[in-house]
Amino acid sequence: MKKEFVSGCKQTKEGLYDAEAITDFGNGVYYFECEGEVFGSTLSAFIGNHPELEVVSIAGDDAYNHGRTIGYFVVFKRHIEATA
Repeated sequence: MKKEFVSGCKQTKEGLYDAEAITDFGNGVYYFECEGEVFGSTLSAFIGNHPELEVVSIAGDDAYNHGRTIGYFVVFKRHIEATA
């Protein structure tokens, strides 16, 4: 498991956003610890930095088992032309 540093994710107690945001679990599975507009902008920045990847699936983490999402699991696959 490794962390990737992307600006604009993971809200701190002070309402600021840390750069440590994305956990790479390997095999194309990532966890983005952010929500709402911040998730959208962070995902967009990540895709911009990784044009070889394509989103396959996105699922909320359903934190606390009460329908509260604090992050998303995103599964990517490599573009065929990127692997050739």
